[in-house]
Amino acid sequence: MKKILILIYFLFSLPAVSMAGIASFFEQPDTLLASNVVIDIIEHNGGVWFATGEGVNFSFDDGVTWLLYNKDNGLISDNISALYSQNGRIWIASNHDSLGSDNTRYVLSDGLSYSDDNGDTWHTINFGSSGLNIPYVLGVGTTIYDITGHVDDDRDMEWLFFTAYYGGLLASQDGGINWRRIFPTTSDSLVIDSLMRGLWGTITNSMRYFSCAADTSHGDSLFLWTGTAGGVWQYVYAEPSQKLYSRYITCIAFCDTCSTSENNYMFVGGDHGVSRGRKTGSPWISRFVEDGLPGAYITALMDFRGRLLAGTADSLTGYSTGLAYSTDMGESFDSDPAFTAVVGDGKAIRDFTVMGERLYMAAEAAGLFVSLDSGQNWTRILLDSLTVDSPINIVNALDATGDTLWVGTDDGFVSLVLDGTGNIDSLYHRQFPEADTSSSKIIRLRVQEYGLSTTDTGDDSTAIWTIHRPLTASGEPFVGRSIDGGQTWLHYQKTYVAHDVNFIGDTTVVVGESGVRLTTTGSNPSLIVYIRNKTAKDNLDHDTVTFMAVDGDTLVFGASRGLALSNVGLGLQVFDIYRGNLDSLAEDFAVNYTANNTIVPIIDTVIDNLVDPPETTYVLIGTDTGLTGDFIQSLGVQYNDDNIARLWVSGNRTTTGEPGLTVGRYLPRTSELGDTIGYRLKWDVVNKGNFSWNFAFSGDSVFAATDIGLLLYEYEDDLSGEWDTIAFIDSLGRTLIEPRVPVYGVEVIDSFLWAGTSEGSVRINLKNGNQLYIGIVDSTSEVYAFPLPFSPLRQEKVRFHFEVKKSAYVTVEVYDFAMNLVRRPVDHVWYEAGYYPDIRAGRNPSWDGRNGRGDIVAVGVYYFKVEFSTGEVQWGKLGVIP
Repeated sequence: MKKILILIYFLFSLPAVSMAGIASFFEQPDTLLASNVVIDIIEHNGGVWFATGEGVNFSFDDGVTWLLYNKDNGLISDNISALYSQNGRIWIASNHDSLGSDNTRYVLSDGLSYSDDNGDTWHTINFGSSGLNIPYVLGVGTTIYDITGHVDDDRDMEWLFFTAYYGGLLASQDGGINWRRIFPTTSDSLVIDSLMRGLWGTITNSMRYFSCAADTSHGDSLFLWTGTAGGVWQYVYAEPSQKLYSRYITCIAFCDTCSTSENNYMFVGGDHGVSRGRKTGSPWISRFVEDGLPGAYITALMDFRGRLLAGTADSLTGYSTGLAYSTDMGESFDSDPAFTAVVGDGKAIRDFTVMGERLYMAAEAAGLFVSLDSGQNWTRILLDSLTVDSPINIVNALDATGDTLWVGTDDGFVSLVLDGTGNIDSLYHRQFPEADTSSSKIIRLRVQEYGLSTTDTGDDSTAIWTIHRPLTASGEPFVGRSIDGGQTWLHYQKTYVAHDVNFIGDTTVVVGESGVRLTTTGSNPSLIVYIRNKTAKDNLDHDTVTFMAVDGDTLVFGASRGLALSNVGLGLQVFDIYRGNLDSLAEDFAVNYTANNTIVPIIDTVIDNLVDPPETTYVLIGTDTGLTGDFIQSLGVQYNDDNIARLWVSGNRTTTGEPGLTVGRYLPRTSELGDTIGYRLKWDVVNKGNFSWNFAFSGDSVFAATDIGLLLYEYEDDLSGEWDTIAFIDSLGRTLIEPRVPVYGVEVIDSFLWAGTSEGSVRINLKNGNQLYIGIVDSTSEVYAFPLPFSPLRQEKVRFHFEVKKSAYVTVEVYDFAMNLVRRPVDHVWYEAGYYPDIRAGRNPSWDGRNGRGDIVAVGVYYFKVEFSTGEVQWGKLGVIP
């Protein structure tokens, strides 16, 4: 093993020290520096770790001595493209070169490896067909460029994410053992299918991923920011308690005492607890068994006199777990353990209604109940006092108008005329014998008071609508209607399984397993209505519609996979559709920010409670706002004392735009009283003309690793700061690294700032400014191109850096991503032994980004080969941007 000479400059003059690598057993680290080109830097288990093209270097003594892992002692390969540390485990993404069957050389991704013991043993995730079987993580074009994560102790989840260029975005919640690809849109999910069919040209820019950063500054929600060739994608993962969590919506109630728009709530019951939203939709909260509900499944809701009542069960048709109540707008729940009358099989609470100060409850076989104190105490009412077990005492549905209580039972329809104290003056019972056209069980009952001009006649403008279910095989479900107080009935929709009926003025709407149907004349509700959201990207076409609620201008449909919300004034045309998300690996929503939609016009993104899809309004703020370009090479999350982190973004040109650095900040929105009611995400350009490979932060100090050096920005709220270039100079004034040398990796670890460049690395003491150089003396022997990426459109050139060990003829060839020869910038030219470029010798090998015909090449990744007449061949990689 060769000896490597390492230079170290301290505050005092320290001569170069020779550190010899020694023979080691497999999986024991070598004691040497692998490379001067450091592309990523992290802290792990108290040490600093470098990602290089020759393996992973690490030091546990602040950079004085170094150890190395490479393919000779545990790693799959040497070319490391990303590092990440979490929960005592270090992750690496590696790649290797391979000669294809067409005799061309390709760069292939090896996927991910990890170690739990500082590299003594390494484990590789098997993404192949014999393991997780996730395509396009391994192989050509799927280099993993970035890894991030978050440990959620409250939910016992360990999140990990990585970006894999054409491979997209992948996520794990179990510390990286199992993975799944994540898509922001349905159309993007089809890209993988296109890849498998060889249709590489169908890959959108937004599916080419480069960077990612987890942001935990938004309460209990996790924000994941990703950088693509199509802008920034924001993925939001909300806590179950901070979103609509039920998928199957069973019931909806509106706040009885709310008066202002800010707390004009509605309550939604479903298969996973109670959710609360505004009558306009988000933000949502959800509450579960751990919040006081006796059961997870909600069978009925009623808000009455500041008391929210919820019927609960353990499943859709299962065991009733009783009545819960909330006195704080659904923030928490309680129940009376002594009230066991509605607990047990077949005793589910199915409905509530109000008559004056009296509250009525239908609880199946438990019967009909009344409360005179807003639901604190209940008294049972027997419809048949002689036969307690009679089906007429099995009560499922309620409504009330004037002095009449309307009741749906297992034995048909009942109307009760009550006196002023709630005593029964008269009772009318209408049975529906089971037959081919009838079903005795009424599961929903609503009374419509209207002013129609039709052929219907009656004593008043009242119609009773009922939803029926059979109790025997001879029965048939139907929708019933009576306009004479229940004496005679019309049977509608006998082939349609309905779940609810409600009214918009004179229009009757019936919902069920085949969607939404209506009538405006009181006839058979056969007109089909399609529920679409505002952008036509979602609908209820394939949902069972379970419930309908109307309150003032608010119209809500509950469904088997969420709910649709609209304004009555808009009719049945425009809806916001909310889907309960039980898949914790699927984002609750994703938003794409690009140079176009953050500059002209500006997207003024409003996120209430930080966990709901943004409401977007277009406001021209200025020319120095937004992303400068859609090619997002790096992202950085800067935490601060204001709790909500800032997002730093490096943009670059694709077909439009330019290089630049942008900061995204959440600015508070306030009410008329000065209270914070939400946040607005605002983007501001803070640097034009430069892009960053990595960001690091120390308090309000921002460090950007760029092709022109390491830049420093001191953040101020008014963004008045200037960017300074950090000079790599020791205390004696000696230059450690020349100005404008590209810096690729940067990180702040404790009191040290680490910078990885193309010519070595520097450690800067942030307390006293002392600098330490870490590098290999014969670093000029490495092969690379600089600056990267470069723009031929801007008349930029890329130079080739290599060593000629023995005088020889040199040929440099550039290949595209498919390994087709593009140009031969150096063609069999004699080079004396030495390091190049050598300006003094007139040797400056470079390429102007044009092909053999003189045309500027396409944007993308290219490879170059340096071939010597002595037989030696070396490869490198470069990037072209617009």
